Amino acid sequence: MMEASVCFLLLLSLALRPSDAAGPGSCVGRCGEVFTRGQQCTCDFSCLRHNECCQDFQAACTTDQSCQGRCGETFSRGRVCECDAQCSQYSTCCHDYQLHCDAGVSGSLSRTAQPLRAAATGHRRPGRGRGDSHSESEERYSARGPCSRYPRGQCPGSIRQLTASSSGRAPAAPTTQPQQGPLAGGTLCSDSPLDGLTALSNGTVLMFKGELLWSVDPASRSVGGPRRITHTLGVSSPIDTVFTRCNCHAHTYIITGDQVWRLDGNMVMEPGYPRPLTSEFPGLTGSIRAALAVPASRSSPESVYFFKSGDIMQRFSFPAGSAPPCSNTPGPPPKTRFTRQAGLLGAEVNIRVSLKGFPSPVTSALSRPQRGGLFEHYVFSGPLFFSVHISGDLLVLTASPPPAAPLPILSPVVYSDFANMAAQNANTPPPANSIRAWLRCP
Repeated sequence: MMEASVCFLLLLSLALRPSDAAGPGSCVGRCGEVFTRGQQCTCDFSCLRHNECCQDFQAACTTDQSCQGRCGETFSRGRVCECDAQCSQYSTCCHDYQLHCDAGVSGSLSRTAQPLRAAATGHRRPGRGRGDSHSESEERYSARGPCSRYPRGQCPGSIRQLTASSSGRAPAAPTTQPQQGPLAGGTLCSDSPLDGLTALSNGTVLMFKGELLWSVDPASRSVGGPRRITHTLGVSSPIDTVFTRCNCHAHTYIITGDQVWRLDGNMVMEPGYPRPLTSEFPGLTGSIRAALAVPASRSSPESVYFFKSGDIMQRFSFPAGSAPPCSNTPGPPPKTRFTRQAGLLGAEVNIRVSLKGFPSPVTSALSRPQRGGLFEHYVFSGPLFFSVHISGDLLVLTASPPPAAPLPILSPVVYSDFANMAAQNANTPPPANSIRAWLRCP
């Protein structure tokens, strides 16, 4: 009888999967997870730098021939390759050291998120009261903010907004400086399109491309050095798109595949994320290329336009009252002409059929806050950008491309040949609505 019991226990132990036995203090099944505060120990690939790893992190999540998860480790003899801070001096680094650990690219990764979050925290753009909208293209920032008692609703000490150009067509151009280091060749000025860009509530623009992100300072318009998306924000990269809601809370959403991450106004990951895209935006499916956030107006709820593969556009309307109030001061709710309802996903719109002359494919989009609670909206298609506004439930071009910009709107088939075309026209100045002109690329 005892032998049978021993055999049963042995079979049970063999059948038990490691992940079933792993508890909150183990990294089994958790390697590379997004950092979340309040855990007993962590298993993200930056935990060594912060001395927060679970005891089995190195055994479960790292390999001898890669620096992934090993950045910041102390030197130890006998390793196949090394990932400590001095390995480059002795030519003993692993082959992917620059990708994961190079200080020239990612800086002190324990501090990379801090400047970005400080910018978002220290210079938050206040909400403003609802006012008369001059046209459907001048959407109002509908929520009342905490600084409305100050002139123009501007909080003391806040950074001024990026100044629009006199024509009103182009986003205020950032100033790029020549970049040094191993990744300088594959940066913002390459011919590949941006993966996404968004404007925070204080006017800071974040640009995402590949594994990196850059921030454009709203005062100096200078572009900061590249930062690792995953190390800085805790989000998988490369991303598919990003947008920031046009309300006083300014939550930022990042979409990768069928997952969505949400960060608060201080660029801190919110609990419970990532989560499935359909749980955040019910009914939304397909490959998302870009997203354009639109504030509530007197006749329409706050919305976001999703651009999907196949030149499809779909509008999602946020339910009224879906965000907490912007002030603790009680007051009457703003008058609106739309009824309170659940988040509504509109019908798919074929851009080529329903929006004649609209650029396609849309590869990214940007809603940028302006003075007076207004927003400017832009869509990007390959190497070009276009100013758009809202007309009814659809987007339309604000103006035709400048006549001096005869370059065609690139289709996916042409993307592969764009590098050759750029080389052949190296002496031709880029059109006024070129991303290269906007970034002031050399």
